[in-house]
Amino acid sequence: ARNRAKRALDAAGAEIGLGLEGGVMRIDGQWWLCNWGALADRSGLVLTAAGARLALPPEIGAGLEAGRELGEVMEEYTGRRNIRANEGAVGVLTNGRIKRAAMFSHIVELLAGHYEFFCQNGPFTV
Repeated sequence: ARNRAKRALDAAGAEIGLGLEGGVMRIDGQWWLCNWGALADRSGLVLTAAGARLALPPEIGAGLEAGRELGEVMEEYTGRRNIRANEGAVGVLTNGRIKRAAMFSHIVELLAGHYEFFCQNGPFTV
Protein backbone atom coordinates (compact mmCIF):
# COMPACT_ATOMS: atom_id res chain seq x y z
CA ALA A 1 0.00 0.00 0.00
CA ARG A 2 2.88 2.38 0.76
CA ASN A 3 4.47 1.77 -2.63
CA ARG A 4 1.13 2.22 -4.39
CA ALA A 5 0.55 5.54 -2.58
CA LYS A 6 4.00 6.82 -3.56
CA ARG A 7 3.53 5.72 -7.18
CA ALA A 8 0.08 7.34 -7.30
CA LEU A 9 1.54 10.58 -5.95
CA ASP A 10 4.21 10.63 -8.66
CA ALA A 11 2.03 9.42 -11.52
CA ALA A 12 -0.77 11.91 -10.91
CA GLY A 13 1.41 14.87 -9.98
CA ALA A 14 -1.05 15.38 -7.11
CA GLU A 15 -0.52 16.69 -3.59
CA ILE A 16 -1.43 13.34 -2.02
CA GLY A 17 -1.50 9.78 -3.25
CA LEU A 18 -3.46 6.82 -1.93
CA GLY A 19 -2.56 3.15 -2.10
CA LEU A 20 -4.91 0.33 -1.18
CA GLU A 21 -4.11 -3.34 -0.73
CA GLY A 22 -6.24 -6.33 0.16
CA GLY A 23 -4.84 -9.62 1.23
CA VAL A 24 -4.50 -12.30 3.83
CA MET A 25 -2.33 -12.75 6.87
CA ARG A 26 -1.65 -15.62 9.20
CA ILE A 27 -1.73 -15.14 12.96
CA ASP A 28 -1.11 -18.05 15.31
CA GLY A 29 -2.04 -20.60 12.65
CA GLN A 30 -5.26 -18.85 11.62
CA TRP A 31 -5.65 -17.20 8.20
CA TRP A 32 -7.33 -13.78 8.16
CA LEU A 33 -8.72 -11.61 5.40
CA CYS A 34 -7.34 -8.08 5.79
CA ASN A 35 -6.82 -4.80 3.99
CA TRP A 36 -4.37 -1.94 4.24
CA GLY A 37 -4.07 1.59 2.99
CA ALA A 38 -1.45 4.30 2.78
CA LEU A 39 -1.47 8.02 2.08
CA ALA A 40 1.66 9.82 0.88
CA ASP A 41 2.12 13.55 0.41
CA ARG A 42 4.70 15.80 -1.24
CA SER A 43 6.45 16.51 2.08
CA GLY A 44 7.43 12.85 2.34
CA LEU A 45 4.83 11.97 4.95
CA VAL A 46 3.41 8.45 4.61
CA LEU A 47 0.50 7.41 6.83
CA THR A 48 -0.83 3.87 6.97
CA ALA A 49 -4.04 2.28 8.21
CA ALA A 50 -5.30 -1.25 8.64
CA GLY A 51 -8.90 -2.20 8.07
CA ALA A 52 -11.15 -4.95 9.23
CA ARG A 53 -9.88 -8.46 9.72
CA LEU A 54 -12.05 -11.52 9.31
CA ALA A 55 -11.06 -15.11 10.10
CA LEU A 56 -11.10 -17.37 7.06
CA PRO A 57 -12.62 -20.87 7.14
CA PRO A 58 -10.07 -23.70 7.42
CA GLU A 59 -10.84 -24.87 3.85
CA ILE A 60 -9.80 -21.49 2.48
CA GLY A 61 -6.72 -21.43 4.70
CA ALA A 62 -5.71 -24.83 3.35
CA GLY A 63 -5.89 -23.51 -0.20
CA LEU A 64 -3.73 -20.55 0.74
CA GLU A 65 -1.19 -22.81 2.43
CA ALA A 66 -1.02 -24.76 -0.82
CA GLY A 67 0.16 -21.55 -2.50
CA ARG A 68 -3.07 -20.69 -4.30
CA GLU A 69 -4.48 -17.18 -4.73
CA LEU A 70 -7.40 -16.14 -2.52
CA GLY A 71 -9.63 -15.35 -5.52
CA GLU A 72 -9.14 -18.81 -6.97
CA VAL A 73 -9.76 -20.49 -3.62
CA MET A 74 -12.90 -18.40 -3.03
CA GLU A 75 -14.31 -19.34 -6.44
CA GLU A 76 -13.77 -23.02 -5.73
CA TYR A 77 -15.19 -22.68 -2.20
CA THR A 78 -18.37 -20.93 -3.35
CA GLY A 79 -18.80 -22.27 -6.89
CA ARG A 80 -19.14 -18.66 -8.10
CA ARG A 81 -17.04 -16.65 -10.56
CA ASN A 82 -15.55 -13.12 -10.44
CA ILE A 83 -15.85 -12.74 -6.68
CA ARG A 84 -12.80 -10.47 -6.57
CA ALA A 85 -14.32 -8.07 -9.12
CA ASN A 86 -17.67 -8.02 -7.33
CA GLU A 87 -18.35 -8.41 -3.62
CA GLY A 88 -14.92 -9.76 -2.78
CA ALA A 89 -14.16 -12.41 -0.19
CA VAL A 90 -15.48 -10.08 2.49
CA GLY A 91 -18.86 -9.94 0.74
CA VAL A 92 -19.06 -13.71 0.65
CA LEU A 93 -17.93 -14.13 4.25
CA THR A 94 -20.32 -11.47 5.61
CA ASN A 95 -23.28 -12.80 3.64
CA GLY A 96 -23.34 -9.67 1.48
CA ARG A 97 -23.43 -7.18 4.37
CA ILE A 98 -19.97 -5.72 3.67
CA LYS A 99 -18.77 -5.45 0.08
CA ARG A 100 -15.16 -5.14 -1.03
CA ALA A 101 -15.65 -1.47 -1.99
CA ALA A 102 -17.01 -0.64 1.48
CA MET A 103 -14.02 -2.27 3.12
CA PHE A 104 -11.71 -0.02 1.11
CA SER A 105 -13.90 3.06 1.63
CA HIS A 106 -13.38 2.61 5.36
CA ILE A 107 -9.60 2.66 4.87
CA VAL A 108 -9.81 5.83 2.78
CA GLU A 109 -11.87 7.53 5.51
CA LEU A 110 -9.34 6.45 8.15
CA LEU A 111 -6.48 7.87 6.11
CA ALA A 112 -8.29 11.11 5.25
CA GLY A 113 -9.19 11.75 8.87
CA HIS A 114 -5.70 10.93 10.07
CA TYR A 115 -4.19 13.27 7.48
CA GLU A 116 -6.59 16.07 8.45
CA PHE A 117 -5.65 15.56 12.09
CA PHE A 118 -1.97 15.71 11.16
CA CYS A 119 -2.45 18.89 9.13
CA GLN A 120 -4.38 20.60 11.95
CA ASN A 121 -2.17 19.51 14.85
CA GLY A 122 1.34 19.63 13.47
CA PRO A 123 3.99 16.99 13.06
CA PHE A 124 4.18 13.87 15.16
CA THR A 125 6.06 10.63 14.78
CA VAL A 126 4.17 7.92 12.93
